[in-house]
Amino acid sequence: METESLARPLGGDAGPERRRDHESGVLIVGDWLVDEHWVVGKHRAPSSSRTGRDHSRALHRERSSVRSLCGAGQVATILHQAKCADRSHCLFDVTGIGMWNAGDSHILQRMLNPDFNVGHTPHRLAYDETTLPRCRIQPDDTAKLYSLAPDDRDTVVGTTRVIRIYQHRTEKIELERRIDWELPLTESNWKVIRRNIPTALKALHPALHSIHHILLKDLGKGVICQELIEWLSDNTDADWYISSKEWRPLWLQNLPNKRRVKLILVPQLAAQSAINSGQMSSSSWVTPEGVPSEDAITHINKFRRDFHHSKIVVLPHGMTVLARDMDKAFVLAAGGDTHLFTPMASVFFPALSAHLICDSGTEFFTALRNAHLFTEAWRTSEASRTKDDWMPMEDQTLRIPYAPPIADSMQWREYSWGRIEKEWAQALSGIGVVSSLSEKKKRKDEFQLWRAMTEVPGYVTCVPSKRKHVLTLLREGRSLQQTLADDRKNKNFYLLDSPGSGKSFLVNCLASTLGMPLLKFNLTSLSTRQDLIECFQRISAFQGEHPDSILMVFFDEMNSNVANQPAYEVFLEPLEDGSYVYNGRTFYLKPCMWLFAGTAVPEVGRTSNKWPDFESRLTSPIMDLAGRRERVGMEENKERMDQLRMVEQVYIGVATVCAAFPDVTKISRKVLEAFSLMNIETIGPRGIRRLVQRFRYVQYGRVMATNLPVEWEKQAGVEAIKFEHWKKEEDSEKLLVDVIRAIS
Repeated sequence: METESLARPLGGDAGPERRRDHESGVLIVGDWLVDEHWVVGKHRAPSSSRTGRDHSRALHRERSSVRSLCGAGQVATILHQAKCADRSHCLFDVTGIGMWNAGDSHILQRMLNPDFNVGHTPHRLAYDETTLPRCRIQPDDTAKLYSLAPDDRDTVVGTTRVIRIYQHRTEKIELERRIDWELPLTESNWKVIRRNIPTALKALHPALHSIHHILLKDLGKGVICQELIEWLSDNTDADWYISSKEWRPLWLQNLPNKRRVKLILVPQLAAQSAINSGQMSSSSWVTPEGVPSEDAITHINKFRRDFHHSKIVVLPHGMTVLARDMDKAFVLAAGGDTHLFTPMASVFFPALSAHLICDSGTEFFTALRNAHLFTEAWRTSEASRTKDDWMPMEDQTLRIPYAPPIADSMQWREYSWGRIEKEWAQALSGIGVVSSLSEKKKRKDEFQLWRAMTEVPGYVTCVPSKRKHVLTLLREGRSLQQTLADDRKNKNFYLLDSPGSGKSFLVNCLASTLGMPLLKFNLTSLSTRQDLIECFQRISAFQGEHPDSILMVFFDEMNSNVANQPAYEVFLEPLEDGSYVYNGRTFYLKPCMWLFAGTAVPEVGRTSNKWPDFESRLTSPIMDLAGRRERVGMEENKERMDQLRMVEQVYIGVATVCAAFPDVTKISRKVLEAFSLMNIETIGPRGIRRLVQRFRYVQYGRVMATNLPVEWEKQAGVEAIKFEHWKKEEDSEKLLVDVIRAIS
């Protein structure tokens, strides 16, 4: 079915008039790409030749719409099409700066109207010719595009096109492959381009006085650079709205006019990059309970210190949103990204910016919610590209004020930013009790157990060095899962910690979180080298029975010997190339996630000199979970580290109580103090578990000091003077603290 604009005669009515006032001029700067979405099916024609391993045919019709602008082009499309609610006029005059082949400017300009893409398919050779009688979409004079490509024969710039091929798989459609058509540019080419910026944008000068808003959409392809930022800063006096796939790019830190930045949006890739690079000591921006993580608060505070007048929005993953405006935080913990065709940030960013520009008097939460609802409606319509006759839909046009076509069923949460900071500080100091005011303005004390389990559910981590190692294990495990089967390599790690510290428990929690099947072995139970080879046989047999699974393998007590010889010698070949010898024959193992644990690092030279060979096969350096190696040279932070270790011990104690007594909902401050006094070097997590198992007469869902076993202080290695002081402390019903396992 043809839309009204498609049926309009050449040179006919251009649709709603564009508003001509001082607020309508927007400049879109960044990486302009053309996406082509091809849905294909198996082609089984008997007359076909040279088909290769796979023969497919496109399922689109002549009047299909298979292409669209993405990146900065998608941002420009949303704003170029944006209209007031009564459709009387369009809201923005769009100007674009990017880099593409100079001959494509007029086509990109027409592509700002999605209707122009209908019928422009490779069913004909001349489908990009704008002079064809079928082309009835005329360029809008208010949309001006400027390419940074220099007029230099030695620097040829192409229009980047991304072809995504989708394959029907039973009832689902899967992304089969991606093909990028992109001309490579050398460093010398980039130097020419950057020197040429003033010349390339000379024609833009007369229109700069009407530019009041600049939107930067950076995909990290090199268009947005320090030279361009400085030129824009010197020649415009506009408000800035920024979205970059790169985490805290250098040009952002050197932005001259930070006071004019009104919005910083961190898309999914940049948010994940902060985690993967280790710049965030947390595995998430938002905890499973829907609360901004401690590290997220730290990084967003850094943005606020640099950009005092900016609203900060992070899209951690899927449709999840974390935003801060002054002292308010807003969180939408939504599900994953399920639509193949629809990147969230390139739609959400212009929609939110448009609301902030046009509805400056509207509350930020309203703008945030409306931008999210528009994005969801847009994505739902775009996902219908799987149909062979799909065309752009009406609800993909942004209208302000926005009237959402669907009800907002998402559960947004609003927090006081100062309160979140205060509660995290309380949770990670002292005995971990968080104090707040209830709805009736009464003080309530809670021990929020979930705050220490934000990385791996069930496993307590408060000390930064331990969290760093746990994050590395999570990141490397997920990397192994995301790697194609033919490209996988073993991931090997050595965990170092004292006896009874919970190494085996950590491995159990990791396997559960990653969804990996787990095989566990203890070297102290093996008496011969042949027993060790039998372990490899078990691994091989499991892989044969579960060919699609990625296995986690755990060997404990690696610093012990088997048959008076170091056990690690046997692992050299399996870790290197997956081979081992059994009964004179060579067998191979598929790549695994190998975890080794020990209470010490084997000494080189006493019985073997192969330890350096084993260590060289590790994916990352030895992971000292106790942090003993990290303590060297960290004396200035010793007080804070000791405090975190103490509060971590309290969390371990409460977690153990909850595991042993599932009905417990309250615990007294005096019991929490008892956990904090225990000598972690003496008792450890295993000792705490044994101590809790001896608790007496735990009833009515509460634990008090009278429930502690007799002479618990001796088992826990508590100093006598501290114990005497502890005995004098009050223990009553009014000092009970609510134990919160998770936020409902």
